[in-house]
This record gives sequence, C-alpha cells and structure tokens, in this order.
Amino acid sequence: MTGVVRVFSLLEASLGVAAALYPRPLAAAAVAASYGAFGSFVLYVRVRGGMDAGCGCFPIPDSDDGDRSEGAERSESAPATGFHVFIDIALACAALVVALAGLHGTLLSILAKQKLDGVPLVAGCAAGTWLILLWMGALPSLSRARRVVEQLS
Repeated sequence: MTGVVRVFSLLEASLGVAAALYPRPLAAAAVAASYGAFGSFVLYVRVRGGMDAGCGCFPIPDSDDGDRSEGAERSESAPATGFHVFIDIALACAALVVALAGLHGTLLSILAKQKLDGVPLVAGCAAGTWLILLWMGALPSLSRARRVVEQLS
C-alpha cells in the first residue's frame, strides 16, 4: 500500500508543479481535489490503524532498537496524525480559493502583480513548506528517539 501512496504522492507533486507553472482555475481545482483526497485517505488510515498508523507519504528511518538482523534495512512512513489531516484540508482550501479567484497568466506575471514582485509570497511559501516537512518528517523521528531515551532511563 505504501508504494501506491508514494506513486499518488508523486503524481500530486507533479500536478502541483504543473499548476504553479501554468496557473489556471482547473489546475488549482485539481490540486484542491488531490489534497482533499489525501486528507480523506490519511483520516481513514488514522481511524483504521490508530495513532501509530503510517500514512505512506514520507519515509522515516526506523530507530535501531536491536530487533533487526545485521544489514537489514527497514523504514516506516510518517504517522497519520491529525496535523497531517489538517494540513491536507487547509491546502485543499487554499487551492480552492486560488481556483475560485480565476487567475490567468504565467507564474511570473501573477507574481509581478504582488508586492515586491512576489518575493515575500514565495519566501513565505518556501518557509511554510519547510516547516510542514519538518513537522511531518523530522518530528516523528525525534519523538521516537525521545521515547527510546525515556525507556532507557
């Protein structure tokens, strides 16, 4: 199942890049639909598998707790958290707002209409993306490490 999720994640990312390069209402609506679908899927996984269920989006290296045979590698995916569902739904809503705005033109022509040629908007989007990736990717690894240290204490 994780492989299927990662293929759909790649398709979602490709759709996002295409929508960014060719901003049109239909492309933004497709992005909104894909985020809505992923949010619904993560919610389903969370309900079915509990708080430890993985969403399949981001590979998270498993901690070395001695249960593996030497040389064997395993990875888990990021947990299907409520935050993950919230982010997917929030991004779906943002894409829907863009779709309803009816933007036309190129990415550069749209950014040129923003203050400072869109530099603050792009910087804010990059910072937000980085924070989301940290929250969904690095934070679960840190939480797992903290649990291991607490068990050793």
